[in-house]
Amino acid sequence: MEVIDTKRTASVIAVLLIVSTALFASAGSESTVGGLDTIPQRIIALDPFTFEAMVALEAPIIATSRIYIEEFLQKFPEYEEQLQSVVRLELPADPEILLSLEPDAILGRRTAIEGSLRRLSRIAPTVVFANESSADWQESAAFFAAAIGMTTEFDLLDSRFRDRLALLQIDLRRRYGDDLPTVSLLRIMPGRLRLYFTKSFAGIVIDGAGLSHPDHQQELIDRSGRGASLYNLSLEELRLADADYVFAYTTEGLGDDEAQRYLNEVREQSLWASLDAVKNNRVFIVENNWFAAGYIAADAIIDDLYQHILDTGASALP
Repeated sequence: MEVIDTKRTASVIAVLLIVSTALFASAGSESTVGGLDTIPQRIIALDPFTFEAMVALEAPIIATSRIYIEEFLQKFPEYEEQLQSVVRLELPADPEILLSLEPDAILGRRTAIEGSLRRLSRIAPTVVFANESSADWQESAAFFAAAIGMTTEFDLLDSRFRDRLALLQIDLRRRYGDDLPTVSLLRIMPGRLRLYFTKSFAGIVIDGAGLSHPDHQQELIDRSGRGASLYNLSLEELRLADADYVFAYTTEGLGDDEAQRYLNEVREQSLWASLDAVKNNRVFIVENNWFAAGYIAADAIIDDLYQHILDTGASALP
């Protein structure tokens, strides 16, 4: 049994690091902490969380990874026009290509760019968010919004999201009273299954709606002693995936055929048929936005919760 703990170990989880060529060239110089000197108009985003934040804020992004764009547009084709002129980079990004784009800011989470920070900072001021896990996606978006001078836009974005969550919670309680259904988050990977808990991207949305994981999953979280975000599940432990509702989703790079083949293998297990969610037809295969990176994907999760738990379309809130 493997419980993976991603609890934050530092009291400060975000640092804004803006490093110019001059800072690196000057021995003993310290990095500048604070906002960019000017509001950037040519932004390069080098991780999926930052990319989605820039799209949601309608920030002037000029380049990001080809993979990020393609996967995002598969889920949200309505953004095709907005992203039409964005340069699609191969990763790791070629410094010469980045330089030729003449960016005035490069943004990224620490885990994505810390190994290339010195090189990137010689191209443009580089802003880094010291992330801990996928659960800090809201803090990350707020951090970068402040860095590029779009705090007002972020506040509106965040307020709308929180309003939708609050409305969903009201609608759930109107339907179920205090006995809200439990939810299981099941990720399908090649030959593997993984449960996600509250300290994950989708788990943050579930928790914000007032929903919770079943008691047997809470025991897994508590057993870690510090709180866990995920649990690698064996076929023999399928019962641990059970809940009133099970939302299953695949990862990027996992084709539909491959996912379906493994799902069929899982369904052949006798334990699968014994799950209450299976018996009650409450297992839903949902889009990859459940394993995504920001407000746009989180908003789509709310739509899914309305559709599958409340048996309605999306809430009327715009």
